[in-house]
Amino acid sequence: MGYTEAMSIINLFCFPHAGGGVGTFRYWQRETPGFINVIPVVMPNRRPGVRINGFDGMIEHLFDDIQEKVSRGPFAFFGHSLGALICFELASLLAAKRFETPRCLFLSAMRAPHVPPRRQNLSTATNEELGAFFNGIFPNDDIDDEVKE
Repeated sequence: MGYTEAMSIINLFCFPHAGGGVGTFRYWQRETPGFINVIPVVMPNRRPGVRINGFDGMIEHLFDDIQEKVSRGPFAFFGHSLGALICFELASLLAAKRFETPRCLFLSAMRAPHVPPRRQNLSTATNEELGAFFNGIFPNDDIDDEVKE
């Protein structure tokens, strides 16, 4: 089915990966059907003079920015990697505060929040857990004893 004027416009808010910017989405508008309005989101840490306090502070800041825009009609979120996590958290906050929620979340390069990580968080691992992890990578005991300690 081709695009017709009768189709409603949907705003697609696009959230880049960590370290990425709006340039990630510079060609998306010309490559998408006319009923999709691509809106690259400028992350707060990319704006001059904006200071945010942690991840939750960033989500609150984005919520403040986007709450008026999402009331203008149907919308969806796309996020890649960290942008996917931001989309999920922002959609959850919109729902919790009883705002319109995205018609669809398009998330890439991030596991679903309810799926446990495939590997252990090594930053909190004990020495024994680290040993077991590295023995799985180097099973032939290729690590000398000094490095193991």
